[in-house]
Amino acid sequence: MRKITTAVTAVALSLSMLAMAVPAAAVASYDSAYASESAFVNIAPGQTQSFQVIFVNTGTTTWTRGTGTQVDLAACLDDKTTCNSQDASEATWNSGWISAVRYATTTQTSVAPGSFATFSYNIQAPGSAAAGTYRFNGDLVLSTTGEKIHPEGYYQDATVQSGGAAASLTLTPAFQFRQIGQNASLAIKTLDSLGAAAPSVSWTCNVVTAVTIGGQQSVNPALTFSGTTDASGASTLTYTRPNPGTDQVTCYVNSNPIARANAQVQFGLASQTLSVGPDTAETHAANGTDCRTYTITVLDPNTGGALTTATTVTITYVEGTPAGVTPASGSTFIVAANTTTTTFNLCGTAAATATPVGTAVIMGNTYTDQGGTTTFQVPAASTATLSPSSATNFPSSSTASAQLIDNSTGEHRITLSVTDQFGNAIGSTATGSTVYTVSATGGTVYVLECAGAGTPTPPITVAAGQSVTCTTAAGTTLANEHITIDSSTGGASATVRATYTPTGGSALTSNTAAKSWTTLTASAEPTSGSFSGTVSFVEKRTCAGSTAANPAGWYILTVGSTSYLIEFNTVQTFAVVGTAATCDQFRAALSVGDVVVFSPTSAPTHNMTSNSP
Repeated sequence: MRKITTAVTAVALSLSMLAMAVPAAAVASYDSAYASESAFVNIAPGQTQSFQVIFVNTGTTTWTRGTGTQVDLAACLDDKTTCNSQDASEATWNSGWISAVRYATTTQTSVAPGSFATFSYNIQAPGSAAAGTYRFNGDLVLSTTGEKIHPEGYYQDATVQSGGAAASLTLTPAFQFRQIGQNASLAIKTLDSLGAAAPSVSWTCNVVTAVTIGGQQSVNPALTFSGTTDASGASTLTYTRPNPGTDQVTCYVNSNPIARANAQVQFGLASQTLSVGPDTAETHAANGTDCRTYTITVLDPNTGGALTTATTVTITYVEGTPAGVTPASGSTFIVAANTTTTTFNLCGTAAATATPVGTAVIMGNTYTDQGGTTTFQVPAASTATLSPSSATNFPSSSTASAQLIDNSTGEHRITLSVTDQFGNAIGSTATGSTVYTVSATGGTVYVLECAGAGTPTPPITVAAGQSVTCTTAAGTTLANEHITIDSSTGGASATVRATYTPTGGSALTSNTAAKSWTTLTASAEPTSGSFSGTVSFVEKRTCAGSTAANPAGWYILTVGSTSYLIEFNTVQTFAVVGTAATCDQFRAALSVGDVVVFSPTSAPTHNMTSNSP
């Protein structure tokens, strides 16, 4: 290919073949004759155009594409005889040729003798192409050997016209959205007055933040960029922003500021505008319903701040939500104006699995976000324990005035506690029944209370080496699940084990609680006395009053460092001087100097200084 120094215009197709000698066929059984070609073209730098030429198969062999009889249109040098060769300057015009030295093969699959063969190919003017006419020489050759079939000196011309300096600048895309921190990219293209690419053009772009939706001004500063277009008149502007906002981008040609274009780039929080996520762990209720709290967060996509108007978020559930999950799929929640969050509780029953997906329309755009999956489980009881699991002798001394140190009745109470499979204590709403097994391992033990009106009716006597059961009423709430035991026998001991069966659940067996009572040693037996120093009093068993049936029992009276065991029955009385003669009076406080009288004198009052109660 060579550049023609004088301008060549498009002429009649046959003119390219005038004055050409027509030699004989060069390959046996192959021959061709020129028929026609497309018009010469005017082309701008960077532009692509097509050429087409038609020959007749005048030989005796059919030309079949993809076989040994394929015929190609080869590139030739300007001498028109050296083919299958390419001028170095022609390489930059190659646009999809079948090789560096072959323009094309037949568009037809097969060309029989006497038929027309069409060869079509593209050229692309380099962006740096100077004004002038460029010629493309060629001839037909046998594809396998490169031998010319019938040299005819074919050529076609392309003329590059000069449009002068850059007359226009384009900027694309006109609008784009980017998340903050992501790069925005704008394509710059400069063209001359003929619409051809204008290479090596210096440009300047100014980026100014516009007022955002909601009347809030972005804190992003103004930016200025500059650059130069390449050989094809192209360049790229790339930049990013750390804050939400909408930018007005204006680019112009430095040598011709009238040649300019505008675009907008919005930086926002698309991926963070709406979020739905759990902010607490599952809570497991004793009534069989578990819940998890989810927080809906909605931000202004332009400012990253609170919404200017109330926004409705629709929550739907996926992953096989069964019946019983609340709220229902498709429920709506309102995030109020000038706020960013609201919450909802997703609750379910056994084996329920749900993944909430929120959908909101904000400023005309639809946003969605998926929260975490929650699987609900019924908190079935898994572990039962007795408290306390072991017990020291009761009662014990007190340094205060007369008082009870355990509960209102003064006996030893053992309470059942139950946890679910998550380790949470099941509260007072859990119901069921409990069977307590009390075994006396030494001495005589009494079951004084079986909570919830259980059976058999207390008191129940348990002799050493024996066991009894105490069953609470069915449906009794867990808050009342306890048993009270006692013994008036020194050296007595007992163990307690509970079997708890929750309503509709499986039985659970607790650990074992142990209790022992100290053997007391009797010594001096005063009948009355006036005491000085610290005086305290603890009650071992309830004395309901002198009229109560069999109000027998015993008390421990501590005066200073001396402890007294006081036994009584229905005919024996004792009182603090100046009060009524009933055993209830011993619930009152004793003060230094009070006189305690035991009557009659036969009352078995025993000094216990050798043993701690």
